Amino acid sequence: MAYSLNQRPDKIGVRLDDKYANSLSLRIKELLRYKHEEGFPGSQPVHFESGHVELLEKENYYVRDKSDGKRYIMFFTTVDGGTAFMMDESCQFRTLAGFKLPLRSNPNQMHNETMVDGEVIIDTDNNKRYLIFDLMVLNGITLIERPYNKRLGMLKADVLEPLNAELEKNMGMKTNLPLKFAIKPMELSYGLKCGNDGLVFVPVNHPYESTTCKKLLLWKPITKLTVDFKIKYFKEEIYELLIFDGRDHKLYDYLTIDSGLALQWQRNSPDGNIATFWYDKRWKTSRSHDGGWSHQIINHVGF
Repeated sequence: MAYSLNQRPDKIGVRLDDKYANSLSLRIKELLRYKHEEGFPGSQPVHFESGHVELLEKENYYVRDKSDGKRYIMFFTTVDGGTAFMMDESCQFRTLAGFKLPLRSNPNQMHNETMVDGEVIIDTDNNKRYLIFDLMVLNGITLIERPYNKRLGMLKADVLEPLNAELEKNMGMKTNLPLKFAIKPMELSYGLKCGNDGLVFVPVNHPYESTTCKKLLLWKPITKLTVDFKIKYFKEEIYELLIFDGRDHKLYDYLTIDSGLALQWQRNSPDGNIATFWYDKRWKTSRSHDGGWSHQIINHVGF
């Protein structure tokens, strides 16, 4: 079984009590106008196909790297004197207590119900960074209908610049933060000069869709194509792989694991977690044909 050795961020902050997490999740989905009870409310791309070339020629796009990070929606509030809530793609929450995001208009006051989308990565200096690529809500005002370039401008002026100014003044806050914050680097698609493991093409003049967005395009080389499945125990060394169809998780295929991994998963069950897989035609399975899913990395475990 193949594994990615790429370093990914471990636990950040403190896990939020499930009872409070449920009400918080409902509020986030309400602000994003997400209409389903289950599922992650963040915008999801479609895979790039040949027919999308014409779309790139007709419309302006930003492009950013597809990083091997852990995605979080971050929700800044005034709870307990300032708390940031981090929602991952399994809809589990972590909290950063004592986090005061200052207002642009008055640095002595805090943001309340401001929401951004981004991913946590570990940089070459072994520091955790939260790279933000969108702003969806600003102090309780939903911005998802505004064009992406406008949201980016507000993200810089209303969130990052006031935060960086506060961190320069408040060294205690800067030292205690488990993350460094930055806007995810991107440029217009025709200006891209570097190679990548994957690319995300974001339409400049398009709203934020809290579901699958047909104009948000993900390109990966065929050797890097992966799928995120929810894991469910079936029997012995076999697990069900469930895929989210926009409403619910439904059975897509089965995963057969070796005895070594089976022992690990008995001690620390991945049941209910979201994990990344790629298809390996050489993988030996217990079924009548060869070829199966190789587990790459669990995106949420033990939180």
